[in-house]
Parts: sequence; structure tokens; C-alpha cells
Amino acid sequence: MDIIKKIEIYDKFVCTAGKCPFTCCEGWKIAIDPDTNRKWENDIDKAPYLCKNVKTKKGSEGVDFFIKMGNQNRCPFFNEEGLCNVVVTCGEDYLPHTCEIYPRQENVWENLEEHSLSCGCPATVDLISNVAGKIRFLNDKNEQLSCLRPETLADTLPTNLAEMFPLTLPDNLTGAYELREVMISLMQNHKFSLKGRILMISQMLLKIRENSDEAWNIMADYQNENFLLSLSEKENWDNINFDESLMELNELFLDMVENYKKVKNFNQYLNDISDMAEFMDLEVCRGEWEFFKAEFAQQELLMENCMVSKIFGNCISDDIDDMIMSYQMVITECIMVKYSVFLKWLMNEKGSIKYNDIRNYLVIYTRIIGYNIDGIIEFWEDSFDDAIWDLNYMLLLIS
Repeated sequence: MDIIKKIEIYDKFVCTAGKCPFTCCEGWKIAIDPDTNRKWENDIDKAPYLCKNVKTKKGSEGVDFFIKMGNQNRCPFFNEEGLCNVVVTCGEDYLPHTCEIYPRQENVWENLEEHSLSCGCPATVDLISNVAGKIRFLNDKNEQLSCLRPETLADTLPTNLAEMFPLTLPDNLTGAYELREVMISLMQNHKFSLKGRILMISQMLLKIRENSDEAWNIMADYQNENFLLSLSEKENWDNINFDESLMELNELFLDMVENYKKVKNFNQYLNDISDMAEFMDLEVCRGEWEFFKAEFAQQELLMENCMVSKIFGNCISDDIDDMIMSYQMVITECIMVKYSVFLKWLMNEKGSIKYNDIRNYLVIYTRIIGYNIDGIIEFWEDSFDDAIWDLNYMLLLIS
């Protein structure tokens, strides 16, 4: 397998095991790959211990296997020392593939693959926080790779989205792959505000969805500096009602945490701030929010690099709607982080913004949203009749 691209922090990751404040052994469904399940079933000495904690579910392509989660939705193999009993008693060779690689993420196409890391792990966020500038991507020789620029796009991208989807890798890295490269390039374009970049990407994706035959021209526009400068001057993205924006943000936060504030690993981070949000006085918060935003601006590079990392790992699909929804999840996660840190900051009597708060909420919302994709999409559909947001709603949330 050839590694064509990896995030620059990938090889630096080291699991902190029992010292981790957020174990990855609870709070989500842990899949068991068929090879591991066969190994567990075929090992007579270990089979009873392993197999009694397996449950099956009929999937679209056969039977899927999962670890039977115990109390507090925790893996039964997770011991009091914060270690995995499968590793302790059987060895790492008996770990399911999911457990073996997490928080590493893989995008694989035939003989090509990409490597990234999930922000659902605090060690990943710590690594990202230590990146001094824009987060970079490397090839298998640890040489830096750049996002595609307009001159290269012109030679490689087809003019019709029908040709772009599904992916035609590895013969030609076109389609969704290059669309994602444009998204990353835009997100890292520091000539524009972070808010402007988020909106530009959203606007580009929606235009492609509405007019697939113009996909190449749309992407070319959004890599053209003159077009982007004209767009930023023309769009009235700052004309938004503060009270309406904060009210929407507060309601989204309360809906998002309702089912998670009692989860063992999350309650100490969500209970108090959700109580505060329930009785939020918007008039009082107006000045506080503006002051907080100015302070939080110092964390923009961290938030940008986390969003770029998430886009790289998750925003690639053979369906434009999936691309858009994946992007919405990235933005939702980061919006919820910022608002939760704001609430925490208010509780701490408006002292300094603490890095640990940012890291903890990045981990929490990556898990709440990223581990419950179907539930989030259903929530959007119930709330808006369509899981795809319009640009005005995106603007309302990030203002």
C-alpha cells in the first residue's frame, strides 16, 4: 500500500493509555472486523473470555460484529487501571482493527491511502496545538505536499461533476479528492477572516450542488484571488442580528448536549454550562460575547488547524450531499467548542481562556457529533426538513 498523503503530526502520535483523561473505550460502538472475530472464535483457550462480549447485527452486506458495551456504555475489556484486558491477557494481536488504529484514520482507494488523526483523542489535539503555523501534509518520504493551486487544477479537473463522482482513483486523483483540496486551500487562505473562509467553502459546495455541470468553473473561481477579494467585498456577511444569532447558537447547544450531559465522561464538562445556557440573558451577554471573541481570536490558528485536520480526514465522498454534511459536522463541532468555552469562561468570572477547556471540548464534540453521524443527520432533517443547510443558517451560527 502506498501512502500518498499524511497529516504532519501523524508519526508523532503516542497513546497515553491509562493517563488519558478521555478513554476511547467508552461512549461509542466498537466494531470488530471479521478477521479478528474469527481469531477470537477459533482460539479455544481464549474464546469464552472474548466471545461472550461480542454482539451481532445484521448489516446490508451480512453480519456485523460489535463489542457488547457494559455499564456507562463502556467496553467490558477496559480495566480499572485504564488499560485494555484484551492486550493484557491476550496481546495486541487480538485487538480489533478499530482499537488497534484509533485515533488514526485511513482513507483507502485500491493501492493508495491517506493517514490522519481524530480530534476525538486529546493527544491529537495536543499535537495540533503545538503546530506553529498552518498544518501541513507530507508524503511517504516526509516531504511537504501543497494543496492544488489554480494552474494545476486547470490541467486535472474535469468540467462535469458527473465525471468527478464517483472517485476514479488511483489512475487520476480527480473528483472529490480535488474538491477537498480546494476546501483545504481555502481554509488556509489567511488573506480572509476565518469566518469568511468558512462561508466561502460552504457557498462553493452549495453552488456545486445546485449546478453540477459548472463544478470545474466554480472550483476554479474559488481558487482565484481576485474572485475571492471581490466576493468578500460584495457579500454582506457582517449584517446579522446579534440576538437572533446568539439565540440560535444557544438553542443548538442545548439540543446538542441534552442526551450527553449525564454521560459519565462528559457530565463534569457539560452539566454546569448547560444549566447556565438554560437561563442565558442575551442582553447581558452581548458585551461579554464581543469581549470573549476578541480574546478567543488568539486561538484561531488552533481552531483552523483542527478544522483542516477534520476536513482532510472526513470530507471526501462520492456524493456531494455527503461532502456538504461532513463539512457541516466539522463546523458544528468547532462552533460548539467555541460556545462551550465561552460559557466556561463566564463561569470562571471571565478570566483567561484555558487551553485545557478548548482541548476537552474539541474531544467531546468530535465524539458527540462524529460518533453519531446518523443521529445528527436525522436531527437536521427534523429541524430543517433538509439536512443540507442554506448559507444564511451557516452565517447565523458562526456570527
